[in-house]
Amino acid sequence: MEAPYKAGTSYGILKNSNGYEEKEVSSYNLKTNKGEIKIELNNANKYSVNLWLNNFKKFEDVTLKWAGIESLAFGSVPTDIEFTRESLSFEKFDVLLAAGGYDSNSTQLVFIKEGHTGEYGHSFEGPFARVVGGKNIISKISKGDKILKIEPVLKWEDQGEVIFTPDLSKTLENGDNLFTFVNVEMSPNSPLGAKHFYTLIKGGDLKVDLTAGAYICDTTLHGEECTYENFEPRTEGAVFVRTVGYGTGKVFISKVNMPATLMHSVVGNVTSGIELVKMASIGHTLTVFANPQQIMLQGKYIHEIKKLLSESEIELEIVGSKDDNSLVVSQD
Repeated sequence: MEAPYKAGTSYGILKNSNGYEEKEVSSYNLKTNKGEIKIELNNANKYSVNLWLNNFKKFEDVTLKWAGIESLAFGSVPTDIEFTRESLSFEKFDVLLAAGGYDSNSTQLVFIKEGHTGEYGHSFEGPFARVVGGKNIISKISKGDKILKIEPVLKWEDQGEVIFTPDLSKTLENGDNLFTFVNVEMSPNSPLGAKHFYTLIKGGDLKVDLTAGAYICDTTLHGEECTYENFEPRTEGAVFVRTVGYGTGKVFISKVNMPATLMHSVVGNVTSGIELVKMASIGHTLTVFANPQQIMLQGKYIHEIKKLLSESEIELEIVGSKDDNSLVVSQD
């Protein structure tokens, strides 16, 4: 299968050489039929994390067990989980392993959809991870959905051999890792910030104008105002916009975990291609996709957009004529 790539942008190759060294894995990508979910381990809960490390492959090709307003679960699989019957307070996007029916042979992978206090037959330590990417996928999971594949997100030491170039004449060797694009999941908490980002990448790419140990930056929209909407930590892969002071309008992608600030509004998160972000250097451009894609409705008939938005599970609010043959003249 061909990897997405826009001609003229730069791609990365991580050579399979002696310089390559896998570090401790701190996050995993869970590929479902609805999309990709990224979780980050809570290494403070060592027992719960080790339980995951020893059993995560069992959850591949496993379907949804149940789903409710506050949580959902995939399973079941056998483990040697040490569980508790005590209630625990959970936060939205916590991830835990739990013994369904207090039976370790029916262990389930539980995702918390809304903060609440509950009891799941969970590990005595509680959650082992949090969802940091694909948060919108959680709300879309329904009966019949399945986890297709679970992969650790690998990091590498600086001395590993990396090729970052727009030159398509490079030859791949057996074992090389190829990175051609960055996929960004837009935050539902930042509709205006998302519009700012869509404007930036309307051509399908992002320029690397500035780099630092903590981020890369595209300055194309420097000076353009963007409303501050979303105060949250700028975790690895966070896409954020400077909203005040010098640098207003600049768009950044974080390469490391950083705290939230009142100057930078988080508008999305990288769900794949963070490796390319870390390889990037000044003067290059990257192929970038946003999920969901921007939907332009002006000039379309009402009956056309009803079908389009229904397929995308987007709610439509019509102001003015509701006749199916009416044209859309503006959208918010």
